[in-house]
Formats: sequence, C-alpha cells, structure tokens
Amino acid sequence: MRIVLANLLLICSLNLLAQNDTTIVVADYNEDGFPDSLLSYYSGGSGFGGRFVEVIDGKSGEKIAFDNFGSFGNLLRIVPFSEEIYDNYYPFLEPVLEQLTAGSGLSSADPSMSWLGNASQFLMQPEQSADNHPFFDHYLGHYELWETGELIRPQISASIEIHPELGKLMYHFAMDSSQLQAETFSYFLIYLGHNHFGPHQEDFLPVAANDQYRLLSTAHGLIAQRLNGDYKWLFISQPGITRAPMKLRWPSISKVQLEGEYALLLQEMLVSQAANLWVIHIPSGQVGKLADQYFGMRYNEQTMEMYRPDYRTAAGQLIIQNGEEELQILLDDLFD
Repeated sequence: MRIVLANLLLICSLNLLAQNDTTIVVADYNEDGFPDSLLSYYSGGSGFGGRFVEVIDGKSGEKIAFDNFGSFGNLLRIVPFSEEIYDNYYPFLEPVLEQLTAGSGLSSADPSMSWLGNASQFLMQPEQSADNHPFFDHYLGHYELWETGELIRPQISASIEIHPELGKLMYHFAMDSSQLQAETFSYFLIYLGHNHFGPHQEDFLPVAANDQYRLLSTAHGLIAQRLNGDYKWLFISQPGITRAPMKLRWPSISKVQLEGEYALLLQEMLVSQAANLWVIHIPSGQVGKLADQYFGMRYNEQTMEMYRPDYRTAAGQLIIQNGEEELQILLDDLFD
C-alpha cells in the first residue's frame, strides 16, 4: 500500500506542477526489496531554470529532494545535502545526479572546471585582493599548471565533494550563500561545461599566436597552448569569479590580443554595450580586470550616448584611448 501511495503522490505532483520534460522511474535503488519512486522535471523561465528531482523511499515513505535551479549565466550548479541524506540515502544519490546532469553522472573534473575551483579558492583568501592595485579592481592569482596531452573539450561533469569547505566556497560564488543550512554536509559540484560551445561557436577557435603561445577561445573561456602542445586555461566567464553576462547563449568573449607573454581579453556583458577588459600574464596565470575608471562606459555629452574607450597594445604597453586622452600602461608593471 505504501508503494502505491508513493507512486500516486508522484503522479499527483506531476499533474499539479504541469512541468516540462518529466521523467518517472520506479526502481529498487537501495536494494531493500521495496520499489522506490523517482520524479524528475524541468522548470524555468527566460533567465533562470533547472531540474528538480524527488525520490521516495519505497520502504519508509520518506522523500528527499534536490534541484540544480540557477541563472542561465552560471556555469556552476552547487547542490548541498545533509549528512543524514548521505548516510541514509546514499544509493539514491547516483540516480539523482544522473538526472541533474542529463545522464552524465559522476565524472572527474576536466581542466576548465579545475581552473574554476582554484580561482574560487584564491578569492576566499582575504589577503588576496585588488584593493590596493593601481589599475585593477578584480584580481585572480597564480595558476601555473600546464596540461599535457590532447585538449579536453568541456562537457557536463559532476562530482560528490565530501570536503565541505571547497563546496561551500564554490557555492558562495555560484549561488546565494544565505541559502546554505547548518546541516549541510557535502555538495554535488555540477559543471555545465557544454555551454562553452553552441550555435555561435561549435569548437575551439584560434584567436592569436606568436613565437611562444597559441591562444584558443571558447564562447566563454580562453586557453593558452605552448608550441609543444601543452596547454592551460587562462580565463572563464563565471559570476562571482570573473563576472559574466546574464545568459551564456551568446559568446561573452569578443576580442583577444596577444602581446608577448600577456593576453588581453574583452568580455562582453551584453547590457548597454558594457564590457570588461582583462589582462592575463600567461606564464603565472595571473588575471586582472582593468578598473572602470580606466576602462568603463563613458558618456559623450555632445552625442548624448554611452561609449567604451578604445584600446590597443604596442611595444609591451597597453594603450587606452578615451577621446583625446591617452593612457599608457607598461604590462610588466601590472603583475608581481
């Protein structure tokens, strides 16, 4: 009777919610002889969306629920759960994650997801800040590791992060940290890496090269490749870490330049022509965003229109042209 009621509850939930892309599965996930019930459905709007998953234990009738609801401008979904769920319902976690990752399930982090994790850890260190930098208002520190082998194309990937601090700090940048509850024990770390590609860009795009490096871009990331094929990620658009537009439907990286061992990246925010100019020291992996006072939207009193300054590089310098004013910055002076 309990099983029948559980399944009826799922069907009633489905009718009431009337959500899209719905899946119902009845299976004995914990192998206790009682069929369990899983309901998975998608719900969203123009700027936010995600998948909701509910599982009912066929023996106890207890229900656990998860979702990866979030902004369409976010590559990360951090799904917290309690120690009670981990201890008592661990067999349910794998089918839940299968639903939350569109079938990808558990997988090892690819280098681009690792870059986001390292950047998150750096930003949680209070002594690492751009507060006193003469030109930057946002700064990310050293990431010197080079990858060997074939360039890995980002996909949807996920892991169960048992160490709560890493999950907590990534949750802080991916979601509203006020939603965290005291009993949070661990997290699903879900990386929507497939958003690096889409109808506007289907593969890695060569954007610049010199006698040391070759730069490749995705719609939302930048990679440096040595002449021997070794590579590393330099930048990824992600709210809270490097800023990002409201949606990832259109590319956020519009222009990349290579000046010696420095990469310059123009990040489009897709709102009123706003953009960010990032400077990256390739060997050390340091990344800095030019402060708005040097590169931000300006108002032309004659045309009564907003505009962004022009910029170029020459002889190891970044040159920003704002009307008749010209600012020259030696790139070697931007990083330690």
